[in-house]
Amino acid sequence: MGILILVVSYIAYRNGSNFGFIVFGLVGAAVTLTGLGMGEWECITFGIVFLMALIWSALIKTPETLTFICLTTALIFLTVGLSTVIGGDYWHWIIGIVSLANFLLNIYLAYALALDGKIPVV
Repeated sequence: MGILILVVSYIAYRNGSNFGFIVFGLVGAAVTLTGLGMGEWECITFGIVFLMALIWSALIKTPETLTFICLTTALIFLTVGLSTVIGGDYWHWIIGIVSLANFLLNIYLAYALALDGKIPVV
């Protein structure tokens, strides 16, 4: 899936979307590295980088849904990294809730874009 997301990043680049290129590139790299056994500090680093992408998203006024996707993506990587550093049995609940929110926001944005205005892109 990470490699597929990197392909999407390339497509965003070809279409002149700097934000899409960078953010999809980061997501693709993070997902690929997670599959290859990325450690907790790398997860935390990706989480911080996604927080910076969130700020960029807000500054260039992307749809709010996309900004929230940056937030939930950052929280996923931060909670996964912190769950190993701090420990505790409750992290799987936090990771699950944040991941579900990320999934739902991604599905909503995908349908809103695919249906060409029939669902508002917020």
